[in-house]
Order: sequence, then C-alpha cells, then structure tokens
Amino acid sequence: MKYSEMKLWASTTVRRALCLAVVVLGISRLAAAEGEAQGAPIRVGIRLDEPFAMKAPDGRYKGYAIDLWDRIAAENGWKYEFIEFHSTAEILEAISQRKLDVGAGNITVTRSRLSGADFSLPFLDAGLQIMVDDTRKSGGSQFWKVISDPVHLQIVGFGSLLIVLLALIVTLFERRLDPEFTKGWIEGWVESFYHVMSVIFTGKTNHKGIPGPLGRFFAALWVATGVAVVAFITSSITSSMTVSKLHGQINGPQDLPGKMVGTIRGTLGQTYCENLQLNTQLYESLPEAARALVGREINCIVYDAPVLQYYDNAHPELPISEVGPIINKAPYGFAFAPGSPLRVPFNRALFDLDEKGFVNTLHTQYFGAN
Repeated sequence: MKYSEMKLWASTTVRRALCLAVVVLGISRLAAAEGEAQGAPIRVGIRLDEPFAMKAPDGRYKGYAIDLWDRIAAENGWKYEFIEFHSTAEILEAISQRKLDVGAGNITVTRSRLSGADFSLPFLDAGLQIMVDDTRKSGGSQFWKVISDPVHLQIVGFGSLLIVLLALIVTLFERRLDPEFTKGWIEGWVESFYHVMSVIFTGKTNHKGIPGPLGRFFAALWVATGVAVVAFITSSITSSMTVSKLHGQINGPQDLPGKMVGTIRGTLGQTYCENLQLNTQLYESLPEAARALVGREINCIVYDAPVLQYYDNAHPELPISEVGPIINKAPYGFAFAPGSPLRVPFNRALFDLDEKGFVNTLHTQYFGAN
C-alpha cells in the first residue's frame, strides 16, 4: 500500500472512530435519561415556600413550581419523587454532589451558582424587595413612645400641678382682696386658672392682678413656669419627630444601614445582606420572619419579591407591605446536576408550554392577572 493510500485510510479511520464515539455518547445520554424515567425515580429537591412549593394537609405537594414540574414531567413521561430541604443552599449543594437530580422552586439563577449546577430556561423574572410594618410608616407609634416617656410625663405633670396650685393661690388672694370677685369656689378657681394660663402662654391678661410685691412675685412665677412648660413640650415634640424620622421609616435599600434586617437562611437575601454588611437576623421561613417583623423584633425583611407579594396578598390581616424598587433583578430557574440529560427535554417542554399559554395561566392562578 502506498504512503498516500495509508494516510487516507488512517484519516478515514480516525473520522469514523470520532463519529462512532459521538453516537455512543449520544446513545448513552439518551439511555441515561430513559433509565431515570423508567427505572429509579428522578430525585427532585424542594423547599417549602409559598407559593412555589406548599404541602397540603393530605401530604400532597402543590404550588407554582410544583405544578410546572408536574406538567413537564408528564410531557416527558418521567417518574419522580420530591425530597424536602430546609434551604435553597442545601438543594444546590446536593445537586453539585449529584445526590439530587433536580432542584425545583424559587431558585434564583446567579453567576456564582452556575459553577455547581446547570439551570433551565428562566420561568419567572424575580429579584429582592423590602417588606415593612405598615404601622411604622407614619412614625405615629414612635411619636407616642417618646411623648409618653416616664421622665417627660413627670415633668409635664409637675408643671401642670404647679399651674393648678397657682390658680388656687390666686383664688384665695382674690376672695380676700377683691370685693367684686365671685364668691363661688369652683367659679373663682376657673376664672383664676384662665388668667394664669393666659399669662403663661401669652404674657398678657385682662386680670388686674394681686397688688403689691407679693402680686409681682406670683406674676413672675407664672411667667417662669409657663416658659419652662411650653419650652419642654416643644422640645419633646421636636425630638420625637426626629427620632421617628430616623427610626420609623424605610422606603428603599438606601435606608437599610443601621436597621435590623430579617431574611431567610440560605437564600439570595442572606447573600445580599451579608455583602452589604447589614445587621441581619436569619429565619427558617417567611412566616417566622413576618411574625418577628410585626412583633417589632426587626425593622424589615429583605427577600424574593414574588414571595413577599404573594404572602402580603394572602394575609390581609397583617399590617405589612412592600416598599422600594426590585433589588438585584434575576430570573428563577430549575437547577440540574451538571451535564444532566434531563435539562434539554425539560427546556423543550417548558418552551412548548409557554407557547401554549400554560405558563401564563399558571402565573395568573398564583399571582393574579398583573
């Protein structure tokens, strides 16, 4: 055989071997996918978090992500089982170690998470948002808290008692020195009280006053008491309004520093708070965090916007609402083990269901038309 013929034969053999390897690899992937569908059930990790994954009293799972997975699995003829986890971080860790096949739920697709998992096409745009206690918006409770401080009440009470005594002293002197002064104690005290208050707040009165040095002394005492009481009340109101402004309002992410922020353990909310070095309190679930918010243990909650909005609408009895823009906008996706043969047929079914309107119908079911 000539050298040129040998070279051609070798080249042809290499190409055939490569083609055969590609075919074998494709067949093995298909067989793996079919084996997972027909043999051992697909292991789907979930974390209970309304409205994406919920558990009914009879033990069945439901929710936005659950319903979407059920439909896609039915389209592909897959058998599967749900496995509960406490956090999204645990699900992603199990997927990276191939202890899980799929992670279903409100799992945000981020660059850092791509190193340990493959993700499906996005099925919902999301991001973080801030939830606050409605009763703190106006600062009314904080205002009353400052005004009702025991020290404030003691000083105001002392000033009020002094005014009452001054009115009583004026009444005693007037009954003795002024023949025209009313003889009734109650009527006399009311008239004297009016004159005392007039001097305190305006410095003027049409009362002719007690004659002599003693009268001037009491007049000076009235004025001094009035200035002290009015100045204290004014400063109390000013300080309470300042405190209310500093501690009572959160309107966006710029107001988070210095506040106690609650979020859910193992989620993107925790990562966001830690990156900004905020004072953070971690909770295992949103209902637990919401109870802490209403109970004044934290100032706000930072968590997934769709979940906060759903929880707000589902619990109208709670004084909660969302404020500020969507932070760190990112989509939700299903997580797969790296190189999983399930991802391509999943994406194909997801795309098909989106074109048929199923995804939009599902969104309306859980989040409303808007």
